[in-house]
Amino acid sequence: MSDRLYFRQLLAGRDFARTDGIARQMVNFSYLIGDTVTRECVVVDPAYDIAGLAAIAAADDMTLTGALVTHYHPDHCGGDMMGFHIEGVETLLETQSVPIHCQADELPWLLRTSGCSETDFVTHSSGERLSVGDIEIELIHTPGHTPGSQCSLVEGHLVAGDPVLGGVRANRPARRRPRAALPQPHPAPRQGSGSGGAVPRPSLLGAALGIDGRHPPRQLRVPPLVGGAMDGDVRWVSRTPIPVGGIGLVRRAGSRGR
Repeated sequence: MSDRLYFRQLLAGRDFARTDGIARQMVNFSYLIGDTVTRECVVVDPAYDIAGLAAIAAADDMTLTGALVTHYHPDHCGGDMMGFHIEGVETLLETQSVPIHCQADELPWLLRTSGCSETDFVTHSSGERLSVGDIEIELIHTPGHTPGSQCSLVEGHLVAGDPVLGGVRANRPARRRPRAALPQPHPAPRQGSGSGGAVPRPSLLGAALGIDGRHPPRQLRVPPLVGGAMDGDVRWVSRTPIPVGGIGLVRRAGSRGR
């Protein structure tokens, strides 16, 4: 891993937004990713406490130059949820003008949820790269949880939002429906008088890794996933259950899951 990589994993309700009861209940991570030489960084999924996230970056002598949004749900980008309003990218843009990066397929939903306008977002296709100083972030389209869910590949590690949530195996059908994970095909938002379409449901493996599902899972080695699992569980996605929260760190070759 590059000596220039700046990486902070921040738990809402503990590392920031400490007095926010919704943040403590939802258990979401935000991330700061950047270059320690140029002192630039981006924030992934800014929500709950924008001032708190900005203060953490400033304390590390880092300057926020943009934001990445994994998907449109308010606990990841701000908006109204369960009768509460959550701070997010709209609040961030009120304090500084920075680009908000998302997948093109997620833009219609972000416009309905975030309170931002189309010109506030920079849309991407899967595989496009974002440079933060000398650090490259590959933006990977991982549909399933939402039509335009996005993961970020940084130095061989995958930073994810909610691509798969607990209790499923990626190489076989789940015995019971996973909690809030990969539901039935997600309808596209209606525009004008036209009817909404549907995004085909991908395989669980494809949803987690942004692949088309044509390759047998046993032939695939996944990059390490960063965040989500509170117990730090480590799993092979294609062989053992995903931990609750859907995210873990993948063991190196030859290691065995618990």
